[in-house]
Amino acid sequence: MPRIGNDEISLAYQAAKSVYDGCTEKNRAIASLIENVGMNHASATFYLNAFQKMMEGKQYEKTINGLAANYYLENIRRDYGNEKYQSALSSLYKHICYYEYKSGSNCKTLREVHKKHFIILMQDIDYESFSRNLECSVKTSLEESKNDRINRISKAKDSPKPSEYRVEVTVYDRNPDVIAEVLARANGICEKCNKGAPFTRKSDGSPYLEVHHLIHLANGGDDTVENAVAVCPNCHREYHYG
Repeated sequence: MPRIGNDEISLAYQAAKSVYDGCTEKNRAIASLIENVGMNHASATFYLNAFQKMMEGKQYEKTINGLAANYYLENIRRDYGNEKYQSALSSLYKHICYYEYKSGSNCKTLREVHKKHFIILMQDIDYESFSRNLECSVKTSLEESKNDRINRISKAKDSPKPSEYRVEVTVYDRNPDVIAEVLARANGICEKCNKGAPFTRKSDGSPYLEVHHLIHLANGGDDTVENAVAVCPNCHREYHYG
């Protein structure tokens, strides 16, 4: 199989996009990549599946190279906007956690790609939008099974520090699975005062608790379940201000 470079990646992206948009059947797209690009069946399938998972914000297992990940992200942003761009970034992060756990190696190139595009996303949207995106990622994680969530948290333990990117202010790219698992553990009860959440979220009626890191991220704390508690707003303020 020839080296997969820019031209091949561009054709793979267009094929994957055509399948996602409902314009081409997956089998025909795979056959086209085999015939016109020289990919083998497995590689063609990997590149189509990675795009699909990126659009859904889900983990993909078979890796695509850093050049391809960067190209996919650039063009998803251009073709579908920031909502899908955010989903694709989430998918890439989940893949990095999975691959590093599975292989025992560091995905330096993919982490650099993720960092680059996270900064671009932060420049595209304001902090409030970023918070909403994190909330959506937490909601998605809560809707998934506990086993799936715990598996991803386990895979992320080799890199427990959150990504830190400086744009105009320092923003921490927190793991939504950690937030979701802490909220699920609390089950609507503040883990400091042991009282029920004082009110519910307007968006979905769930108990409103905030996830606080016992050792602050800014002080080098880990973004892990063990370093986090779900607390009511009053207790959260007390943690911060006494």
